[in-house]
Amino acid sequence: MTTDAARRASDIMTELAHDPVNHFQWIALRLSDGGYDNTVYDNRPDCARHNLDNPCMLLQIQPDGMPAQHAERVLAFHRAAHNAGLRMTDPEDNRQLIMPYGNDQWKRTMGALPRRYSSLILP
Repeated sequence: MTTDAARRASDIMTELAHDPVNHFQWIALRLSDGGYDNTVYDNRPDCARHNLDNPCMLLQIQPDGMPAQHAERVLAFHRAAHNAGLRMTDPEDNRQLIMPYGNDQWKRTMGALPRRYSSLILP
């Protein structure tokens, strides 16, 4: 089962992936609802610069889109990181979070992040 935010993020990423012009461009998906500002950016620094005040995750559009289950995990991971105080929207900082794959690595990583909000929903 996926949330509305994950389905919205998945739909956006998949729709944008249909146009090859968008491949490997960047968008900022809001952590609150999985939506975006209807803008596709050429590079990560521009994407970050235009979203400094928005709790969002910066993602590169892949040719195969994003399944809803993947969007659910990506949203949960970025929400947990944001709630733990990590901000990944600095245009001068090209570091990115490396999302864990596999259930064991997922549980260890998510368990290591401090939880400030009890409303965080993890898949």
